[in-house]
Amino acid sequence: MKQALVALCSAILLASCATPTREQSLVNRAVDAMGGADRLAGIKTITFKGTAKYWEPEQSDVPGGEMRFANESTFEGITDGATRSTRIDWVRNFAYPAPRTFTFSEIVTPGPDT
Repeated sequence: MKQALVALCSAILLASCATPTREQSLVNRAVDAMGGADRLAGIKTITFKGTAKYWEPEQSDVPGGEMRFANESTFEGITDGATRSTRIDWVRNFAYPAPRTFTFSEIVTPGPDT
C-alpha cells in the first residue's frame, strides 16, 4: 500500500513538473517575440529612461488630508552587460519642503566578491 502511494505521489509530482505553467508559457512567448533566447543573450547594453513623482503622506495640511506633493524626478540610465555596471543620471525637482533641484548620478558596479 505504501509503495503504491509513493508511486502515485511520484507520478503526480513528475506530471506537474513536466507541464509548463501559464506564467512560464507567457515568458516563453515574450522571449520568442524578441527574437529568441540566443538573441537576448547577445545583448551588450540596455538603455532606459523614465519619470517618477513622490508624495509625502504624513505632511498634509490637515489631519487625514491629501498627501503633499514632494518632488518629480526624471532619470536616464545605461547598463553594460560586459562589465555588469550601471549608470543612472537623475534630475530631482523638489517642491517640498523648499523648491530646489538636485542633479546627480548613481554608478553601480559589481563588488569584489562577484
